[in-house]
Parts: sequence; C-alpha cells; structure tokens
Amino acid sequence: MGLEIVIPDFADKYEQILKCFDQRIKNSNLKKVKRTTEYEWKLGLIRIILLQLRNDIICRLILPSGSIPPTRVEVELRRALADVQTEIFVYELSKPDAAIKESKKKLVDCFNCGMPISRSASFCPHCGSDLKKCIVCNLVIGKGENIAKCPNCGGFAHKTHLLEYIKIKVRCPLCGKVLKKLK
Repeated sequence: MGLEIVIPDFADKYEQILKCFDQRIKNSNLKKVKRTTEYEWKLGLIRIILLQLRNDIICRLILPSGSIPPTRVEVELRRALADVQTEIFVYELSKPDAAIKESKKKLVDCFNCGMPISRSASFCPHCGSDLKKCIVCNLVIGKGENIAKCPNCGGFAHKTHLLEYIKIKVRCPLCGKVLKKLK
C-alpha cells in the first residue's frame, strides 16, 4: 500500500531525474532518507522508488501494510518531484552542451536565496519569494545586477535598460513622470 505519482512523458530524461531527485531528497526536510539502489530510497520502513514505465516516470511511496501515508513525507516527495521537473525544464538537460551553456545565460540568481531561476519566472521555486522585475523589459532582476530605481514610484529596473529608455521617452515606464536623476 502507498502512493503513486506519475510524471508523464519524462522517460527520456530518466537519468537526469534520478540524479536531480537524489540531490533534492538529500536537501529536503526528510533528514534520514538513504539511497539504497540506483532507483530506491528508504526512510525507516518507508520505501521511495523511481521507475521508468513506457513514456512516463513513476514515483512510488511504499508503506508498511496497514499504515496511513505520512503527510509530511508525501509533501516533501511532491515538492522534490516538482523541483526536479522545474530544474529539467529550466536547464533543458536534453540539449547538446552548447545549447545548455546558452540556456544557462538566461538564468539569474534569486535576489533572496541566490539559487538559479529563469528570467521569466514570477516567483522563486526554491524559496517561494516574489521576484523583482525590471519595469522596462519585465524580466527578473537577479542578485548582483546593476539596478536603478525611479525616484517617484520606486519601480526597479536594470540600470542600462532604464537609462536607454529615458534617453528616448524621458519618462518612467511605470508611473509616467519625467525622470532627471536615478537612484
């Protein structure tokens, strides 16, 4: 008895999923999880198995007979699987090395937790915080990037984007007030 979670159409990324899942489980709140085989982890009497079945990946949570699925384990398992899917989408691990390097350029570090995220994300999948977005390009402002702030409305922007924008329009793209100095 237990729980089964299906990740459809991910069988071609099975190796990447195993590697990423192992890392996520090690960093989860499930402190005593141990990997026993290539595709199996144990937490006391609970077993977690990742299998490739046709085009899908199946994650099974196998419990001792008569026990109720522990909510905390299920939540951490679902979170780890969601993180793995996000990571695979973000890094596009099925592409050749040159394409992977190119896609990593589209990532920035979260302003709050420092983990890599997509420039088009609306929140950080790692820490859950809302992200600061540039008022000119509407992409995420990453940790360590040069930023500017509208003195009128307080809107943040990539400094180079806002400087180029006000050369042409002279006004803040968010509040519409004339900009003379930037912070």
